[in-house]
Amino acid sequence: MTAGIVHAGVPVRASRRGLARCFHVVAVALLLLGAVEQVDAQEAGPRQEARSVVDAGVTATQEQAPGEHESGEEDFKRHKIIFMYGTTWVPQGDPHGERPGLMVVPTLGVDYEFWLTHKIALGVLNDFELSSYVVEGHEGEEFEREYAYVLVVAFIYEPIPNLSLFLGPGGEFEKNHNFFIFRVGAEYGIPIRNHWDVGFSVSYDYKDEYDSVGFGVLFGKRF
Repeated sequence: MTAGIVHAGVPVRASRRGLARCFHVVAVALLLLGAVEQVDAQEAGPRQEARSVVDAGVTATQEQAPGEHESGEEDFKRHKIIFMYGTTWVPQGDPHGERPGLMVVPTLGVDYEFWLTHKIALGVLNDFELSSYVVEGHEGEEFEREYAYVLVVAFIYEPIPNLSLFLGPGGEFEKNHNFFIFRVGAEYGIPIRNHWDVGFSVSYDYKDEYDSVGFGVLFGKRF
């Protein structure tokens, strides 16, 4: 009986040792897991802080996005100079003074615009005609024109980007006879780079004795 108990006790002790080893393995595993979690927690702290900083930067950028318009306000260019080459069509003009007809006069222009807002400006328009001709007035009287100079003070309105409408009074000055004029017109400019733009213009001049229509190609610079 004793031998049987001792014999039977060997497996019992062996089983207890196996359970003890299992407990040791589980305990070590738990300790290692806890250590790993602690290390991860310590490393997650800086990562979380970095992520928070990044998120804060993104949020700040998103909050400042509307400020781009304000920056655009600071970059708003109020002054603009326009250089123009075009032609002035004079329906009653005759280069030889023999009979009335259509006269095409080459013209140079230098304009200055001061923009009060993004849509409203005041301008001084200067045209220099590069030819001499004779024009028939509304009453049939003939007027000789020699390299006339045209000055117009214009109100400018931009209803849509790049398209400007303008109108205003002025004068056509020439050594033989000066005329009061009233000009209406439009110009369209295409921005290229460094605040330069290129475009074209069309205008109509109502004068005391005759009318004219102008067409031009222009280059503008904002500053």
